[in-house]
Amino acid sequence: MLCPGGHQLSFNHVESLPNMRLEALCISNYSSEIAVPLVNVAQVSENRWVNIHPITIEFHADTEFGSRVVFMPKVRWFAFWSPHPVVEEIRGAVDRATGRAR
Repeated sequence: MLCPGGHQLSFNHVESLPNMRLEALCISNYSSEIAVPLVNVAQVSENRWVNIHPITIEFHADTEFGSRVVFMPKVRWFAFWSPHPVVEEIRGAVDRATGRAR
């Protein structure tokens, strides 16, 4: 996971998706973990031009890890140009937490 200050937070052999509770996104860098309320998520985007499809989560207000986090989702072989399903999963959770309908 990359943080705004250029610090890299590594995910070893654990799937890279941040853990989602019902109302919060749990983000860890293996030395500390924070829970960010889903209502604080401003935007979720994916860069499909890079082969690892990094996903960026931007926040309305700064967190202990900064105003955004970038993580590498689990690799999906042979699905290079399709969006990663975790993007919609996070967006859907944010929509449910904020009462927005898609």
